[in-house]
Amino acid sequence: MLKKKVAFSLIFMLITLSFISMQAQNLAENSDGIEHSELETSVDISFDYHTELIKFYINEQEYNLALSYLDSIFAHPNDSLYYLKGLALKGKKEWMDSADNFALAMKTYRSELLLQKSKTEFKQILNKIPAMDAISLLSAHLSSIEEDEILVEFLVIMADIYEKNQLFDEANDIYATILKETNYPKRIPVQMKIATNQLFLKQYEAAINTLSPIVALNDSIYNAEALFFYYLANYSADRIKVAKNALLKLYREYPQHPNIHEILSGLA
Repeated sequence: MLKKKVAFSLIFMLITLSFISMQAQNLAENSDGIEHSELETSVDISFDYHTELIKFYINEQEYNLALSYLDSIFAHPNDSLYYLKGLALKGKKEWMDSADNFALAMKTYRSELLLQKSKTEFKQILNKIPAMDAISLLSAHLSSIEEDEILVEFLVIMADIYEKNQLFDEANDIYATILKETNYPKRIPVQMKIATNQLFLKQYEAAINTLSPIVALNDSIYNAEALFFYYLANYSADRIKVAKNALLKLYREYPQHPNIHEILSGLA
């Protein structure tokens, strides 16, 4: 292990010396009339160097070295550094701290790609800790989120944890918050989630009320799924005629429906 660390130190020194040499040469060649944009490019190159070195340590499973180096440059943390720290802590199986850093990466995101990567890691790590600890961690971050897009991301993750633990009422409270308190544009999928949970809770009348406006829209994207849930809700509420009409429409308009066997069985 000592030899390996010495090797890493030598690699680090060589990279550093090479980097300094290139930077010095660039500065000498461009010292006359240097522009502000050129200075920004120099900073970007330096930042790439830092992140590539940290990635190298993480790929080599040298998580302590990665964390030590991260701590040395963490004066002004950003989404990339939070993400890398989350990966290093994940490697050490320090789940809570790892999840916390992925949450911070999401909250400070600058690129959509890194946001999605952070969200994927965040959700995976939350599955490794007790549900109530995950809810507590999410709740701690929610109070400081102002942007609707990120707020919804956290709320949906929280609702998903509730659903996995069959806490459907709590999940629907989250979805109701999304609809009432944010400008989230994908409202129909959220309403469909609410209706699904209402079916699990045997709240059939409530599910019918949730689904009726969606079915009335006759939206080509959601109508097949909405009609099927509408059939289930009406059938369960003993509204047989309405349920039959929903089944007939499904049979005629959606012959490739994933639940076609249930549809045929219902008609029979």
